[in-house]
Amino acid sequence: MRILKFICLCVVTLVYANPTIASAFKYATTFTCGPKELEGFSNFRNLRERYWYYFFNIAADGEFIVLNDDIQYKSFEETELIQLFHQNGGTFTVSNEEVLGNNVYKFKDISKNPIWIKTLIIDADTKTYVSRVSVGEKNFKPNFGICFDYIDHGSEPRRPLPNLEVLEL
Repeated sequence: MRILKFICLCVVTLVYANPTIASAFKYATTFTCGPKELEGFSNFRNLRERYWYYFFNIAADGEFIVLNDDIQYKSFEETELIQLFHQNGGTFTVSNEEVLGNNVYKFKDISKNPIWIKTLIIDADTKTYVSRVSVGEKNFKPNFGICFDYIDHGSEPRRPLPNLEVLEL
């Protein structure tokens, strides 16, 4: 009788443990986009301009998490943050699509009215990006920067930047 109870307990444990194991996110690749290249991950801890940097973590199955302004935007679920003295709260989402060979990410705070949207367009060939924030009908000035990968304490070589003054949006 004890052996039967033990077997039943093992089966139940294995059946109910699978959803927990399947939901764990494990990144396979990572890269960063920002106004200038960072020398290594240790600089992140002292980075005062975190708002301008996007830290991408991409899983093997295509799911991703982007850390921007201390908010984790997840492709597979909404992020809900409680309003604190040191951090804005809200409900945050991210979406991704490919348009004309460029990766277009839309970061949204859907808890605000009107909805706050930050659009990030990455050109994978030149490893550059342009981003723009819009709130309702109001569009703010676009920002430009570079994307880079970390290798040990530096980053991999990349192609020269295009002349951003003649870049058409």
